[in-house]
Amino acid sequence: VALTPGIFLDVMGLTIDRQAALQAYDLKVSFRQPRSDDVVGEITGWPGVTTAEGIIEFPVRLRVAGREATTFLLGLPADGRLLALETRPRPETILLARGLAQELQARPGAMVTVETPFGAGDFPLEGTVVYPLGRPAVLSLPDAQGVTTLPQGIADLLSASGLGLAGAVADPVTAVLVGVAPGQLEAVRERLYALPAAERVEASATIRADLNELLGFSATFMRVMFGFAAALGFAVLYAITVVNVLERRRELATLRTLGGTTGEVGWVVTGELLAVGLLGLLLGLPLGVVIAEKSLETFQKIFALGVVLLPRTALVIAGATLAILVVSEVPSLVALARLDLAQATRERAT
Repeated sequence: VALTPGIFLDVMGLTIDRQAALQAYDLKVSFRQPRSDDVVGEITGWPGVTTAEGIIEFPVRLRVAGREATTFLLGLPADGRLLALETRPRPETILLARGLAQELQARPGAMVTVETPFGAGDFPLEGTVVYPLGRPAVLSLPDAQGVTTLPQGIADLLSASGLGLAGAVADPVTAVLVGVAPGQLEAVRERLYALPAAERVEASATIRADLNELLGFSATFMRVMFGFAAALGFAVLYAITVVNVLERRRELATLRTLGGTTGEVGWVVTGELLAVGLLGLLLGLPLGVVIAEKSLETFQKIFALGVVLLPRTALVIAGATLAILVVSEVPSLVALARLDLAQATRERAT
C-alpha cells in the first residue's frame, strides 16, 4: 500500500526532470495549419532570437506486422538541438518511444508503416527513444514532411486555389522551437502570436512550473495515502504484537521469574518482531513493486519511464515500516513490565 504512492512520486519526479532536460528551447509556436519552413528563417532573423528550428507534430497511425497503434509523429531536423533527445533517427529510419515499441512488439529492423491522411511510408525501426511525456514516432524532418504532404501535383493545385489546406504546403512545419536572448522573451512571444496561423505560444519555463505545481499537488495527495497506509500498518502490527504477547504471557513470565529483567525480555520480543519485519520487507518490497506496477498500469501511456523505485524511497518505506513495528509493540511491552509474575506462574502451573 505504501509503495504505490512512493513509486508514483518517483515516476513523476523523474518524468519532470527528464522533460525539463528535453526542452532546451525557450518558446514554442504551434500553427493551426502547416507553414512552409521559410517561417523558420523569418523567425531566426528577428531581434532577440538566438536560434529557431522547425519541427513536425502530426497524428499518425502505425502498423507493424498486423499490429497497429495511434500516436503522434515527431519530425526533427538532423542538426537540431532545441529538443534534446538522446538520439535522432537517421534518414529513412524511424525511432519509437520505448512503450510504443513494446505495445507494437517491434524490434530493431522491423518495418513500420506510418499512415497520415496525406500519405504513408515504410521505415525500418532503428531503435527506441526515451520520451518522458507521450509516446511519439520520431522521423527526420524531411521524412516526416514526406508523409504529411500531398503528392506534388495535387499540392500545387490546392496551393494555387488559395485554400491553404493541410498537406498542400511544400516542406511544411507545424511548430517552431525558438531560443531567446535574455530579457527578450516577452517581445519575441508577442511577435510569435502575431504570425499568420499561429495557434498558441508556449514557454518552456511555464510548462516546467505547471508540472512542478502538479507534482506538489500529487505529493500532498500521496502523503495522505501514505498516512492511511501507516495507520493501517500500525493497526495490523499492533494486533499481531498484542496477540503474540498474550499467547506467550506465561512463557515471558517464566523468563522474568528465572532472573530476566523487563528490558531483557522486552528485547527478546522486539528482536523477534524485527526479524519477522525484515523478512516481511524482503518478501514484500518486490511483491509491492509488482502490485504498484499493476496499479499504475493506466498511467503507462502518459509516463513513459515505467515503474521506478528509487533507493531513497525504498529506504524511507522500510525505515517507516520498522519504526511503526517498534512503536506498535510499546503497549505490549508496558503490559509485560506490569505483569503479575505470581499469577502468571500459577496460570502456567494449572
